[in-house]
Amino acid sequence: MAEAFSVNNEAIDPILADVVTENQDKVVGWIKGEPGSWGFLAGQAVSTVRGHAGRDLADMERRLVWSRMWWWLEQVKARIGDDPLQSTRRCRYQLPLDATDNVILVRLVFRYTGCE
Repeated sequence: MAEAFSVNNEAIDPILADVVTENQDKVVGWIKGEPGSWGFLAGQAVSTVRGHAGRDLADMERRLVWSRMWWWLEQVKARIGDDPLQSTRRCRYQLPLDATDNVILVRLVFRYTGCE
């Protein structure tokens, strides 16, 4: 018998990392405060986790997905800093994260600051 999918940070973090990676334009839009960016990302997060779970998510599970997605976005934003347009300085930053998170955030920071 297959084990039931449990919606917790450990289970959803890799899924949400994929959502962030696959929707970099919307993440950058969220950072810039573009209308609709958060709604799109929240919807993608819930839809993707629901697909992995193979069932509809309960209300509390959806809230956890939204909360964790917001956390991921805040992590990206925090590593970009207060003045993301100073790309010369930002291009040299080393992000203190594990290897998987680092790759995702470095791509987003470089894209946002023009360091690609």
